[in-house]
Amino acid sequence: MTNPPRTAPPDAEVALTRADVENVLGIMGKAIRAFNMYQDNNPVFQRFQEGLRTAIGDLWRKADTLELTVQEDGFEWNSHVFAVGKGRDSLAFAFYKDGVRFLTLLPGFEDEVTTFLQAVNRAMRKDEDGDDLISVLWEEDFVSLQYGYVDLLMEGVSVPEQPKGSPAPLDGPGPGSEGREAEAAAEEEHAQGRTGALSTALSVDDFDGTLYFLDPSEMAALQEEVEIEMERDLRHDVLSALFDRLEESGRPERQAEILDILDQLLPLFLSRGEFGSAARILEELDRIIALPETLSAPLKERVERLFGRLSEPQVLEQFVQALEDGAVAPDSDEVTLFFSRLHQQALPILIRFSEMAETTGVRGRLSSAIDGLATRYPSEVGRLLASDESEVVRGAARVAGRVTLSQVVTGLHSALEHAERDVRLAVVEALVAIRSTPALHALIDALDDSDRDVRIAAARSLGAIRFASARERLAERLDDRRLKGADLTEKMAFYEAYGAVGGSAAVEHLAEVLNQKGFMGRRPPTEERACAALGLGQASTPDARTALEQARRDEDPVVRNAVLRALRQEPT
Repeated sequence: MTNPPRTAPPDAEVALTRADVENVLGIMGKAIRAFNMYQDNNPVFQRFQEGLRTAIGDLWRKADTLELTVQEDGFEWNSHVFAVGKGRDSLAFAFYKDGVRFLTLLPGFEDEVTTFLQAVNRAMRKDEDGDDLISVLWEEDFVSLQYGYVDLLMEGVSVPEQPKGSPAPLDGPGPGSEGREAEAAAEEEHAQGRTGALSTALSVDDFDGTLYFLDPSEMAALQEEVEIEMERDLRHDVLSALFDRLEESGRPERQAEILDILDQLLPLFLSRGEFGSAARILEELDRIIALPETLSAPLKERVERLFGRLSEPQVLEQFVQALEDGAVAPDSDEVTLFFSRLHQQALPILIRFSEMAETTGVRGRLSSAIDGLATRYPSEVGRLLASDESEVVRGAARVAGRVTLSQVVTGLHSALEHAERDVRLAVVEALVAIRSTPALHALIDALDDSDRDVRIAAARSLGAIRFASARERLAERLDDRRLKGADLTEKMAFYEAYGAVGGSAAVEHLAEVLNQKGFMGRRPPTEERACAALGLGQASTPDARTALEQARRDEDPVVRNAVLRALRQEPT
């Protein structure tokens, strides 16, 4: 035994509780697992690492040390044993098997947390030629971590004492030394004689090779079997064995244990980019829960909870990053299966990724998955329309339009008050796509939007749909001073929309603007007359055509060109 643990003062840990120690060790175990699953800059790993620093720092308010005895099944403190991890992932077992028997944490260890996590992960994942945990800890030369260990080769071996009466070894020749030297020489000569006799009695020719060596055909067959074994997908075989046992009904304890294993494997495969294996787990579980009387109701609920883990932010982040990096094809069966098992809590995460995606194929694949979730969970889309995140509201509006969710029109109407212009434009597009009466009534309110592009989009859409209920609001806007000062594009949009939905009253009003002589020959501005002509072109009535024919030879070239354009493009 070396490096024994420091003896603490009698009251050093009197203020510590079992919950304090359990909390620190639990967070330490999670941080070790997070280190193995995520990159150093991953927010999940950083959160666990910071949590471990905080928990250790809190200890020093109650004690000046934390001394732990390492056992095979956990860390012991004050007669309490805390298991950290299971099986091969047990943190205590990793220390125990490499000979560490005591750990003492001192103030300042919170500053060495990152180095400690790196060292433990390096030792736990070592190959055959890698260093053990003691060597790794020694190399790092921790200041605030002390450890005691044993020599594994000597552990449990009792060293025999020298028999009583035996002569002590001498440093030089003494009485009887010549006799002992002669005896050793005789023994060596006797051994050489035995070897010489053996070498003269036996030769290679005395062995029949056919009895002990394979012939060429046997060697070829053996080589073929070795190659098959080397190329064998061991992971596939292990998963197959697990699923075979899972299908054995009447063994709920074993089935629960297998589900525990799969619950650990699934996120691990996803984090490592092994989507083929992850997809196999999903496919097999999907098949098994559909089999009658195979799994009990509680076990089926556990499978659903396992599927629910796919919708966790860190899992989705890893998966979408793999799509962006090209590690998995967006149109592969694995991606389709993965997205089919997502729950509604994945919707805002996918929307956020979709709005930020740089690759067209990835963005399209995410949109497809979002559409499927929105169809299954329309109420979640309605909730997201009230989100504080602009990209989430914009994405929710877009998916509502793509899948025509008439159930969320109220939420879309409220989103027309959003502060960002791009969000309001997405809402207008969604209302036009849904095209229900409540949606178009909501769209009328966009005619008074503070942004020019939103007003134009609403006017053009209402005109294209020919929504008659927009007539009065459009007529009001034509007489509004804001439109008088607007640019030509906006004026054209409103006049054309009014002509399309206004009916005979609109034709009469537009014809008066186009052809009136005015007092003492004064007429409305050229832009208004030209826009009135375009509005009459959208009216598509005999009276509208008559008014346009009257202005065919108008002296103003701008008005004349607008009239000719209206006559050419008059809707049928």
